[in-house]
Amino acid sequence: MFVYIIRSKVSGRIYVGHTRDIDMRLDYHNSGYVKATKFDRPWDLIAIEECEDRKAARWIEHQLKQSRGRRVKWIKNNSVV
Repeated sequence: MFVYIIRSKVSGRIYVGHTRDIDMRLDYHNSGYVKATKFDRPWDLIAIEECEDRKAARWIEHQLKQSRGRRVKWIKNNSVV
């Protein structure tokens, strides 16, 4: 499982999620199949972290959505850029 953060090239909006297949999921976001992200396309992957299981990934995702400071620090530590 992976926890990931993507950023809209248009609006700069951030989206946090988790998935098993990061390439497929990013394609879904950029193709408009994800309701929450279809209006801010295209999206770039900016940070990713591999987790041992879905429970761990969901916990990290929850923590990142709760705190902007935690999210900024996590992005710095897990940046793909």
